[in-house]
Amino acid sequence: MKKTHITMKLLPILAALLTCINVNAYDIEVDNIYYDVNLDDMTASVTSGDNLYTGNIVIPSSIAYKGREFHVVSLDNISFKNCPDLISVTIRDGIEDIKAYAFSGSKKLAEVVLPNTLTNLGENSFENCESLESLEIPNGIKSIPNRCFTGCRSLSHVNIPQSVTTIEQRAFYFCSSLSHIELPHSLQRIGAEAFEWSGLVSISIPNSVSTIEAFALGNCLALQNVIFNDGNTPLVMLYVSPEDIGLYERNFFGASPLESLHIGRLISNITISEDLNILRINVTKLKTVSFGKYSNKSLDFTYAQELEEVYCKFTDPSDVTVSFSNKTYLNATLFVPTGTKEKFEKADGWKNFFSIQEFDMDETAVKAIKQTNGIKQHYNLDGKKLPYPNKGVNIIRSSNGETHKILIK
Repeated sequence: MKKTHITMKLLPILAALLTCINVNAYDIEVDNIYYDVNLDDMTASVTSGDNLYTGNIVIPSSIAYKGREFHVVSLDNISFKNCPDLISVTIRDGIEDIKAYAFSGSKKLAEVVLPNTLTNLGENSFENCESLESLEIPNGIKSIPNRCFTGCRSLSHVNIPQSVTTIEQRAFYFCSSLSHIELPHSLQRIGAEAFEWSGLVSISIPNSVSTIEAFALGNCLALQNVIFNDGNTPLVMLYVSPEDIGLYERNFFGASPLESLHIGRLISNITISEDLNILRINVTKLKTVSFGKYSNKSLDFTYAQELEEVYCKFTDPSDVTVSFSNKTYLNATLFVPTGTKEKFEKADGWKNFFSIQEFDMDETAVKAIKQTNGIKQHYNLDGKKLPYPNKGVNIIRSSNGETHKILIK
């Protein structure tokens, strides 16, 4: 009985030892890179090994071992995870798959060159790679997976190709250096908290996006300008119930200090709250808001107490029910399409504006706004402040203090 009791106590220890051995198990080592191989199709996958990877690594398209050639096709899970002295990784063409956590936690990893043949990125691939500054994602990747770049606080540039259709949950969460990003027109869905706590200053949402999940743009403490591009396809913004979250975060943008917002198409929100048919945007620092031709039937901006300018591209105000604060009605200017001022002066909600002006807000003006990220003010050549860029030469002052000229044709 005593011998059996001792044996039973040793079993967990033996199991733990075997597990440790299997973590670093690999088939072959070639030029200080560890591989698992498939003898049926003569392919190899990069994996972890006896020693952590350090310095600058180049992963070849193929390797030779005892006179036989293996084609390298993937990076296995945790291949380069938590390698504290890994500086750069260059992956040659031929590799198609990078599995989950491949580079996660390698805090000094500053550069990764991905191959054009890559078709899959695994979840958490670059999570907490704190020194990674930029990345070119190759065409062929269809999804930026969950937590792919979470905690990449030095990431300031990432190229997203036209092949990408989804950006998953927390893909760019806490990417505090990411001030601007260009989203592809192939994009269809942005997952929950995808850009939350990022450094975004401005962002333009393509009209191809059909769904944005809760807090995708929440708590971006530098976010000033958001454009939901014009289009006739409704956009669904998923909300969580106000009862489930703190008072400070009862709105889609969280603590983002939004100053300029363009809503170019119908936005529908799904929420458990009682206001199922009202788009609530609790943005206390909003200065400018504009609406496209395809606008919501109900618009509630009563919490936007600092509004100075409201623009409408639609021509029938009687079809849109609005709510603004008394402060907005008294102090803000409503700009409406040329020839429609009288309609707005008679329409409920809109007629409350003390100042209504007609304005030719054509497509070139909207394009100019999209091209000048972080804009603060527009002026003509005589120094007169403009609500939007006019045709001709305009002077633009950006949020970083820089000024430059643009030509609107």
